Amino acid sequence: MFEEGFFEIPELARLQSETEEVLPYRTQNTKPGDRVAIPQGFVQCTEFPLVFMTSNEAREFPPAFLRRCLRLPLQQPSTEDGLYEILKNRFDADTLNKLDEPARELIQSFLGRIKNKNANLATDQLLNAVYLLLQGKDVNSTDRTELLDSIFKPL
Repeated sequence: MFEEGFFEIPELARLQSETEEVLPYRTQNTKPGDRVAIPQGFVQCTEFPLVFMTSNEAREFPPAFLRRCLRLPLQQPSTEDGLYEILKNRFDADTLNKLDEPARELIQSFLGRIKNKNANLATDQLLNAVYLLLQGKDVNSTDRTELLDSIFKPL
């Protein structure tokens, strides 16, 4: 489908009619009752799609698949400033300014766990911890440690 730019819908191709009109899966751009013409059961693209996939390397992809991919390895930031930049892009400035000190403490705890325990942690674990901070609940130090232990589990 991606290489050729088209695919066949066998049920429509068997009808041997010039064109069939079908109801598409609704998207933001379609209105109820809009129909799409499918000539002779073939769907042809006018532009080739660009597909982004992410992987945490938990599984191997087949070599034939990888030959058709442009791979872009991304490294997780290893500094407090680098991780704080991710938070700035994820949360609005007013909210993050209120949480500046606690967020930086979380980042330091996150980096410390990676370094001291040689743990493999993902950035989304840090984002989840900051999100919980945004809920406005006061957490005592014991509960906070238990919470971080459950969020910052090594992968």
